[in-house]
Amino acid sequence: MFLIIGRYTVPPEQMADHLDGHRAWIGSHVATGHFVAAGPEIPLQGGVVMCVGATRDEIQAWMKEDPYIIHGLAEYDIREYNMVIATEGATALKS
Repeated sequence: MFLIIGRYTVPPEQMADHLDGHRAWIGSHVATGHFVAAGPEIPLQGGVVMCVGATRDEIQAWMKEDPYIIHGLAEYDIREYNMVIATEGATALKS
């Protein structure tokens, strides 16, 4: 499992023009089953995505398609985890 931690490189109000495209990009990966959860940080400074069933190389390639990256609005830190303990409903996250 990977956590993709995003950090805005511009003030949050500058993200609005690309929010719909960013959400569509996330949605396309939710549809494949790779992104299982995503949302903004509070206070709004970035966001996080939980990703399963992919490699780091695949994720790095996908990042290049995100409007936030294309327009230089954010950067991502991709962290891999070995999820060994999970609630019954989240067992698919376990390695």
